[in-house]
Amino acid sequence: MATTKEPLPPNPNLPTNAETIECEAYNLMLNAAYDEMKELTKPKPDETISELKTKSLNKLFVNIRKLLKKEPSAGLLDLLDKNNLPTYSDAIIVLVQYRSAMTHFMNNYYGVDSRTNQNRWFTKENPGVPERE
Repeated sequence: MATTKEPLPPNPNLPTNAETIECEAYNLMLNAAYDEMKELTKPKPDETISELKTKSLNKLFVNIRKLLKKEPSAGLLDLLDKNNLPTYSDAIIVLVQYRSAMTHFMNNYYGVDSRTNQNRWFTKENPGVPERE
């Protein structure tokens, strides 16, 4: 006997359309910062980063934390210590944590719409459940 799947209830944590635009912008900036910091880490991983770099990264991190506030990973995301400047290798670890959290967010709310067979964001304004392989 075949079983029919009942539709899942709407996810109360779906992002808004505006939040998906922010996510895409922050993700680009995060990946660029990671790539740059990775290059700067190669020659001297234990060298401290500048106050300007710390301030700039923290500004991005604050915005990402705000975006991910409903996600389980949000409480695990730290800011860089501006009073005790981190090393390049420390900054890379924090950047990797943010990249992982953003990837998880995108995997949860972006995917294939079974009705259209197109990739899209699933949002409060346009809900649904992404297909998973």
